[in-house]
Amino acid sequence: MSVSRSILCAAITLVIGAAACGGDPVPPEPELNEQQAIELFGAFRDFQGHVVFARTREPRQRSSTDCLLGGFTQFDRWVDEESAGDTTRVFLHRQTTPFGCRLRIRDIDYALFGSPSVNEQTLVETVGSTDGLTVSGVVFGALEWAAEGRSAACPIELTLTMEPDRSDEENPRIVGDLSGNLCGYVVTIEVSEPL
Repeated sequence: MSVSRSILCAAITLVIGAAACGGDPVPPEPELNEQQAIELFGAFRDFQGHVVFARTREPRQRSSTDCLLGGFTQFDRWVDEESAGDTTRVFLHRQTTPFGCRLRIRDIDYALFGSPSVNEQTLVETVGSTDGLTVSGVVFGALEWAAEGRSAACPIELTLTMEPDRSDEENPRIVGDLSGNLCGYVVTIEVSEPL
């Protein structure tokens, strides 16, 4: 093999090796993984409170709340109640729209925006006493998030089902799950609240 051919082969090897091992750094993945999506949704829901147990006599309310690290979130809520015999049904609809709402999750700061909003429609039905309590509903809409130079939309389409759990008589709870699609993942998220 001639010297020039050896140099050419070495140069090609170096170029291929540099392309495979180095070169420009690989940019971070733009999407959330499944665990991050669940944690982000959970933190957002914890911050905004749970619509199922809202108590109000006003049929419609609008309010806004400052977020922990900046930005704010606007809430629109409608409540409708009907009774027949020993059955009471409360229909709750809440529309939540974050405006640059900043939350910290596992040392990562997220900014959230409505895309255009997140809606929760819930039916709380009681037959007789709280022993006959059932909760069902849907959560739908989308959030836009930004963190660490990444950003994306997170579409939400979840179904809520809950029922009483009196296994601990001193601390009865209502338990269930949210299941469906979250940020492109099929998820089931356990939910639990004091009864």
